[in-house]
Order: sequence, then C-alpha cells, then structure tokens
Amino acid sequence: MNVEKKAIRRSVGQMSRFYLAYQLLFLFGGIVSTLVMAVPLLLQETAITEEHFNQVLVNKMGLISLVSISFAAVFVLLKRRKKLWQVDLYNFKYPSAKIKLSTLGICVLLLFAAQAVYMCLSPAVEWSANQLGYTMAPYLELTSVEENTILMLVYASILGPIMEEVVFRGVLLQYLLPHGKFFAISISALLFGCFHGELTQGIFAFICGLVFSYLTIEYSIKWAILLHIFNNFLLSTVLSGLLDLLPQSMNTIFFALISIIGGGCGLFLLWKNRTKVKAALNRNIAKKGTYLQSFTSIWFLLCVGWGLYECIDIFTKISH
Repeated sequence: MNVEKKAIRRSVGQMSRFYLAYQLLFLFGGIVSTLVMAVPLLLQETAITEEHFNQVLVNKMGLISLVSISFAAVFVLLKRRKKLWQVDLYNFKYPSAKIKLSTLGICVLLLFAAQAVYMCLSPAVEWSANQLGYTMAPYLELTSVEENTILMLVYASILGPIMEEVVFRGVLLQYLLPHGKFFAISISALLFGCFHGELTQGIFAFICGLVFSYLTIEYSIKWAILLHIFNNFLLSTVLSGLLDLLPQSMNTIFFALISIIGGGCGLFLLWKNRTKVKAALNRNIAKKGTYLQSFTSIWFLLCVGWGLYECIDIFTKISH
C-alpha cells in the first residue's frame, strides 16, 4: 500500500511540476513581450500618463498572449518530445472509440450548463464581494476590452484552446491515468479551473474540463479540441456578437435563456441516463485514499494555492 501511495504522490508531483513550469513560462513570455513594448513608450520625450500606458498594453494584449503561449509551447515540445506524439496525443490519430452523435450532443449541452452556472455565479460573487467592500469590476472591464482585438480573438478562440487541450487533456492526463479514469478527469479539470485565475471563470472551466477530459479518455483528444474551440469561438464570441445586435436589456436575458434551456436539456439527458452514468462512475472510481495522497503533494498544493491567490487578487477595494 505504501508503494501505491508513493506512486500516486510521484505522479501528482510530476504533473504539478509540469503545470507550474508551463504556467511560469507562460507568464514569463507575457512579461518579456510587455517589457519590449513598454520600453519605446517610456523613452518618449513627452510624458506619458499611466492611463495611456495601460491602454496601450491592453490594445496589445492579444499579441502579448500569443507570445506567452509561444514560450509555453516551446517548453512543452522540448519537455515531452516524442512522448507528445506517441503518448499524449496518440488517440488523436487512433481514437479509443467511435463517438455517437447523441453523446457529442449531450457534451455540447453540458457546455451550455456550464455557461448557465457562470451567469448565475458571477453576479452572486460580485454582490458578496461588494458586501465586504470589494469588487472585481475593473478586472472584468479589462478582459472585455481584450476580447475585442483580432489577435486576442485568434488566441482565445483557436490557439489557446488547442494548446490548453494539448497540456491539460494530453500531457497532464497521462500522469494521472494509471490511478483511475475519474481521478485523472477530476484532478486535471481542477487544475484547468485554477489556470483561469478567476473564481467564476474557474468553476466554469472546471465543468468544461470534466467534459473535455471525458471525451479525451473515452474517444479522442481531437473531440476535446474541437469542442473547446466550439465553446470559445461559437458560444462565447459568435453568439455573444449576434446577441450584441439586440438592445442591452434583452442581450443578457436571451443569453441566459439560451444557456439555461440548453444546459437544462443536457442535465435532463444525464438524469435520463443516470443508471449508465452511475455504473460508469462505479467502474472508474478511484481507490480509497487516492485523492488524499494528491493533497499530500507539496507541488500540487502549490498549484491549487497559486490558483486561489489569483482568484482573490483580482478583487480591488471599492473607493468611496
């Protein structure tokens, strides 16, 4: 038993170190590109205000994000090398099974459910923070500006989803799979949520991560990639863009209705197939103590702690 516990801690530790290195290099790429863009502005003879400086960086956030992901991608390629193609992405070419259209449809509807959870949680979290004298409004305003740039669209809708699937559903899952499917699915989804660095976005990403990880293990990582792009591009960008054509008061209502109705259908279909779902969970449930061993890994605790710190750090004190 001690040997098995050590094996779990070792796998979780290796996965966590990979995750931390990936995130650090992602951040390092952002810092380097920001400095390169900032130097010419700071060397200008005319004084530049802090507001103007921040606005320039916001307008360049798409480029900064692309540089960041390039740094992280180089690390993944150098670290995994042949394993990336022979192990992590193996079932892209050789799927585990052929997916049914009904299964894919349920997964799509569950993404709507995740959107519905996000829409309900976001105002609740903001209200709760306001009662304590804090807000996350400045952070939300910043991210909404970022999404309006073309390069940010390319990053958030295409390149970001592809790279995230390679890392979270490709590499990280491989470290965890020897200890059980459900364990691998839930822990990788938890880190995926932590990676997003914002509480409501993190919960949304966690739910999506469960869906993407399930698709990867049972069918192929290509379905996780396609569904991730579908979620980020069609659901978040295209659908939001179409709804923006409506009056502001109707925009949010329609998006909420679409998310709730779609998500409700997905949850109903899960409930309808609850016997099969329960049987699958029972077959793939982790052995007793497996999760506890994860939380005895200092590296894993660092990953979760970092994610929690980022969630808290986005809140700013309300000025009176």
